[in-house]
Amino acid sequence: EAGTYYVWYKVAGDENHNDTVPDYVTSVIRGKISATVTFKVENGSWNDGEGEAATADRTVILTGKEGDVLKLTAEQIPAVGDKPGEGYKAGAWNVTPNTETEIKEDTTFIYTYAAKDAYTVTVTNDGNGTGTATPASGVTGTKVTLAAAPAEGYLFKEWQVVSGGVTVADNALPHRQRMWKLRPFSRRNRNRWFTAPYRWKAASTSPAKGKTS
Repeated sequence: EAGTYYVWYKVAGDENHNDTVPDYVTSVIRGKISATVTFKVENGSWNDGEGEAATADRTVILTGKEGDVLKLTAEQIPAVGDKPGEGYKAGAWNVTPNTETEIKEDTTFIYTYAAKDAYTVTVTNDGNGTGTATPASGVTGTKVTLAAAPAEGYLFKEWQVVSGGVTVADNALPHRQRMWKLRPFSRRNRNRWFTAPYRWKAASTSPAKGKTS
C-alpha cells in the first residue's frame, strides 16, 4: 500500500558492547496511477484493420507511479484519414492526440470524417417544356443525368449552363459546383430558332440563340 513508512532498527550489543540507540529510516512507497485513453472513429475506418476491427474503438491504458507524467507514444496513436465512408472525405480529430501532452485522466479522442460538399441542381420552366436532373442533390463526384421534354410547339435544341461552370456531356453533368442553372428549350417559328422567353431557378441550362434552319 502506498504511503510513507518509518522503519525502526537498532544494533544489538554483545558482552563487550551496548545496544545502539534505536533509530529509523523513512521509506516512501508511491501509489500506482493509470489513465485510459480511448480512440474513436466516425463516418469511416482506421487506416489499418479489417472488418469490425477497422471501425472498433481502440484503447490504450497508461500506467505509472504517483508523480510520473503519463504521455502517449507515437505507436499508440492510430493512423486515420485515408478510409472515409461513402459520402465522406478526410476529416479531423476533436482534439489532436500527440506525444507531448500529459494525460492526467481518462481521455477520449474522436476522429470524424467530414461529409463531402453537397450540390443542388434544379431545372424549372415557364410552361415551354420540362427538364429534370437525376439525382437533383448529392455529394461531389456524383454524375447527374439530364432529361428534357419540350411542350407542344417547342423542340429541344441543346443544354446551356447559365451558372455553375460545368460542361454537359451526353446529357450528364460531372458535379463540381454546389448549384447550376440550366435551360434546355428553344421555340421553332417559320424555320427559325429562338431562345424561349422564360427564366429558370437554381440549376439550369439554356439553349444558345438559334440559327436559321
